[in-house]
Amino acid sequence: MHKGALTTVRALVMWRHPGVYMKEVVQTQYTVRINRKSLSCQQIRAVFLTDLHNAADPAETQAVMDLIDAAEPDLVLCGGDMFIARPGIPVAPAVRFMKELAGRHTVWCGTGNHEYRAKIYPEQYGTMYAQYKYPLQEAGVIFLENQSAAVKCGNVPVRICGFDLPRRYYSRFHRSRMPVSILNSRFGRPDPDEVTILLAHNPAQIYAYLKWGADLTCCGHYHGGIMQLSGGRSLVGPDFRLFPRNAHGMIVKKQRHVVISAGIGEHTVPTRINNPRELVVIDLLVNAPEQE
Repeated sequence: MHKGALTTVRALVMWRHPGVYMKEVVQTQYTVRINRKSLSCQQIRAVFLTDLHNAADPAETQAVMDLIDAAEPDLVLCGGDMFIARPGIPVAPAVRFMKELAGRHTVWCGTGNHEYRAKIYPEQYGTMYAQYKYPLQEAGVIFLENQSAAVKCGNVPVRICGFDLPRRYYSRFHRSRMPVSILNSRFGRPDPDEVTILLAHNPAQIYAYLKWGADLTCCGHYHGGIMQLSGGRSLVGPDFRLFPRNAHGMIVKKQRHVVISAGIGEHTVPTRINNPRELVVIDLLVNAPEQE
């Protein structure tokens, strides 16, 4: 396994909380090469955003919308955790943001741990998940909850899979390695005649994702680990593990790529050191010639 983007471009966009302080979001760009004889030559641009956590002040999110529009994506992918699953906290900021995004682009949305627990524990969270999901479905957002969707990008068929990681794999005090059989049972095996994209929120199970074999897996959850360190490590993970690996960046193994975003919001510890909010742009080059 080796780590690093084939091509990474970072563009800084900054905005001001009125009278308070400056925030920033970076656009990080990766290039993913897919070479298979069964596929046509095509360039596909995907935008990936995750972990908003209700940080959806209109002045802030306009900067994100502008970045997405300027990228002119073929696919807009959402990795989950757009609201905060805590009784009494409204989902309205996340709904407002996602509705605006859906008015500009088709959005395929995976599930984060906040959406997941709000969905499976209605006795604790009431109708919170329904208040989030149903208005967005009406606005055209495509929710992928252990489901997949087929889309055609030019002449290339693409399969987008949204994985609901079972709750036990989010444990803060005991980490279990998930068997790849769970992914096989949800989606079958990736089809070599399609480009397969997996939305899988928690990068802790990266070895299962790589073994399953999507061309591109998009993760979030770690928020860059408060402070980004070299080699994809960070200061602390949301499970309170110190210096976790695979907390940000891109991992490549046998032409399988996992991109881990630092997210576009904050939660629990609202601190970022060398770790700005991040919008990810991914260019998938299918059977494209190498540039000299």
